[in-house]
Amino acid sequence: MIGFVAKYATFLRESVDNLRSGICKNSLIFLNELLSGEAMPAAQTDELTLVLKEVMPSVLIKTNYEKVFISKPAKEVMSQTIAKCPYTELLRILMNCPSNKILAL
Repeated sequence: MIGFVAKYATFLRESVDNLRSGICKNSLIFLNELLSGEAMPAAQTDELTLVLKEVMPSVLIKTNYEKVFISKPAKEVMSQTIAKCPYTELLRILMNCPSNKILAL
């Protein structure tokens, strides 16, 4: 699964951004399970970086969402990302995100 997840990065971001809260929550749960899997320490590769670059700005926005239904899984994804990804890499991804991409959400 890890080798193919980068191909679905745009789909995952669109699912996290989806206005239907059930779809958004399911995609956040999937990301949390993906990041918490035992295969992830060995998967610190370009595929994971591509997914994080695409999805993490949207996940960050969802951590401050008005519905706990969405914000709680988003915070869990951020926690898993912090645990698996070096802080500098995550900060670089979030800092290099175009500001209009974050503001558009």
